[in-house]
Amino acid sequence: MNKNNFVKDYMEIIKSAKNRKYEVHKYEKHHILPKSLFPLWTNRKSNLILLTPREHIKCHKLLAYIYGKNMWHAYWQMAIDKKDGHKLTPEEYEEVRIEHSKRVSEFNKKNKKNQIPWNKGKKGLQFCSEETKKLLSHINSGSNNAFFGKKHTEETKKNIGEKRKGKPAWNSGKIGIYSNEYRYKCGNGSRGRKNSIEEIERKRLNSLGKIWWTNGEEDKFSLICPEGYWKGRLKVKGWKNKVKED
Repeated sequence: MNKNNFVKDYMEIIKSAKNRKYEVHKYEKHHILPKSLFPLWTNRKSNLILLTPREHIKCHKLLAYIYGKNMWHAYWQMAIDKKDGHKLTPEEYEEVRIEHSKRVSEFNKKNKKNQIPWNKGKKGLQFCSEETKKLLSHINSGSNNAFFGKKHTEETKKNIGEKRKGKPAWNSGKIGIYSNEYRYKCGNGSRGRKNSIEEIERKRLNSLGKIWWTNGEEDKFSLICPEGYWKGRLKVKGWKNKVKED
């Protein structure tokens, strides 16, 4: 790729825009000399020009080819803002995405090589301040939660189950993950708490009419008998299991 050709194409767009008779149209301001590379020219009127959205993104594409460096970032920002006239072809979008990610990766390697992440070795909310915990609980609770009122489809539930099958829990066999203070807070939060009448009624109605079905390997609790199942229960949990063993 010859830089001179890119410079020539860029200057042709600028010249045609300067000679244009402006009509009622959507125009965007553009710095002829990029302000990130030529900060002294940022506020000069002679360095500003009005371009159509399509001309604007094309100019930023040419500037990325000419100067490289952070001009790919400017081109990427325009590519993802989804404005009319800023749309790229799939090939153009893939090119700018790859070039931008390369430069971000290089920047991170140089500037964050010896930095330790602030949350390294920390898990859960126990290291957050009380104000942060309150804010997070408010954002994620009730109607503020993005999943409020929604339910997973049976297909989604099946896919999630298949992915997790055979995988041990993240805390399986681990001891001392949480401090005694944090465990006490968690336990104390629900100690002595009673369900409301509405909650009790909801749970009762949710299980009303359901019975246990088994296929000899696993049990299901539902209203209708699943295919290949019969009435009964293979696994008995809780105190009933202990009584059986005795």
